[in-house]
Amino acid sequence: MTPAGTGVADVLVEDGRVAAVGAAPRAERELDARGLLVLPGSVDAHVHVRIPYVRLDGEVVWSNDSFPQASIAAALGGTTTIVDFAMQSPGEDLLGPLDERLAFVRDSVVDVALHCWVMEASDEALAQVPELVARGVPSFKAFMAYSQLGEPMSDADFVRLFEAVGAAGGLLALHAENAQLNAAAITSLREQGLVSFDRYPESRPAVGEEEAVSRGLVFAHASGTPVYFVHLSTAAALRRLRLARRAGEIAFGETCPHFLLFDESAYERDDAGDFMMAPPLRRPADQDALWDALEQDDLDVVATDHTSWPREIKNYGEGWPESIQGVAGLGLLLPLLAGAARLSWEKIARVTAENPARIFGLWPRKGAIQPGADADLVLLDPDGRTRVPDVPPAWVTDNAIYRGLPAIFPQLVLRRGEVLVEGGRYVGPETGGGEFVAGRLAAG
Repeated sequence: MTPAGTGVADVLVEDGRVAAVGAAPRAERELDARGLLVLPGSVDAHVHVRIPYVRLDGEVVWSNDSFPQASIAAALGGTTTIVDFAMQSPGEDLLGPLDERLAFVRDSVVDVALHCWVMEASDEALAQVPELVARGVPSFKAFMAYSQLGEPMSDADFVRLFEAVGAAGGLLALHAENAQLNAAAITSLREQGLVSFDRYPESRPAVGEEEAVSRGLVFAHASGTPVYFVHLSTAAALRRLRLARRAGEIAFGETCPHFLLFDESAYERDDAGDFMMAPPLRRPADQDALWDALEQDDLDVVATDHTSWPREIKNYGEGWPESIQGVAGLGLLLPLLAGAARLSWEKIARVTAENPARIFGLWPRKGAIQPGADADLVLLDPDGRTRVPDVPPAWVTDNAIYRGLPAIFPQLVLRRGEVLVEGGRYVGPETGGGEFVAGRLAAG
């Protein structure tokens, strides 16, 4: 099964790579895939493992997962490559965080690529952009609004960052919300005491995503830099993106399983605090627009935007102002899309594997089942629908918003030819074995 279509064929693996697809000779070890689909390993393009969060009261807390645990959870769901973040803190350069993250991910059992998370577009940081691209980190992420009330970089600095990334042959990913609209809404609601979870969507107005996408597209066009919008949630933002793409702009869009599978009515549930994320869940009409955009190739990628927060840390007070935004999803990307049965298998392979690999410069090593590609293979029973357990395999958090939803988990998972999952159980190394995968954009 590939994005190009479905067929019956042997896949020969040698030295961790696909050597042939078609009729293959007898091999040292043979895996029987009769009755199963064979898909390329998923490339989860938006993952946060062990991430800091600044609460409204100023306290900094860290998400509770780490390697190798997080990567084992990924492997159990058929994710064989994750794209994590080298995170710049205020006052830092970009190269130090890169070296720290490269050391941190050495315990991963799946392969890891990296984005560079930019908080300050200082002269020093911008001067280091070409070196990051040369070292295999061609994608940079910036925030047009933060989860809380912190001030994002100015439009002038956004333009400087766009220009630096574009000149180096990179791509800029944007968290697209309007910070001023968010700040006004958050302040107004808090002053009125409207802090129950059902009021949370009002605190981050949907129009702010549309405006921020529009502004990001203008900056991208002016600088000649490709732009990638993370976790899109609204039909209006999709319209802006669609128009730009049809006008020839190089712009990509991502959404997440939570926006596809839930709407804002989740904030009326008893467990509403579990669903705190930024941007919030939106209307059913937005949810339908996201599915349609995936079908019509107006959205490119589905990624989890994974962060792991146990309830005692995530909901540290009363209501939405005292809650941490971000939900866990690592290892559920492919199982949830398969279980939802809204997309063809070819489309699922495209939005979970081929497209993210192409966009972030990992293709054709990743995201493909073809000679020369890494033998990252996922075998699953298309009729093997089950339910997401209360605590998914290898997770370390107690608030899986996807619990009980239909899913299809892999029976076999190979990472560069090594069997990590067999019979649905993890059988790979306890730690390590994953590699850093350098990205190389065609424009670079």
